[in-house]
Amino acid sequence: MNHINRVFWTGLGVIGLGLILCFCGNSFSTQWQALDEGSWSGSTNPASGLAWRSLGNITLLLGFVLLGGAAWTRLNAKEAEAVNLRAP
Repeated sequence: MNHINRVFWTGLGVIGLGLILCFCGNSFSTQWQALDEGSWSGSTNPASGLAWRSLGNITLLLGFVLLGGAAWTRLNAKEAEAVNLRAP
């Protein structure tokens, strides 16, 4: 069960990273420039923002696969344990 818990928490961490990449993709692609004293301006590259969000979606998919695999393994372990308890 310890291995299942590690995969479960890793999946949750990867999902969190994917959410950050999806929600902050445009922020990561903004290039800030100083205009004059205390004034900043940023220009966003739409292609770079799309790339960051796409990477976030792929990361989310990987996280959900890890989470699903951990859940599947845990359910199979519980079922095998229940079958072993019924056996004489």
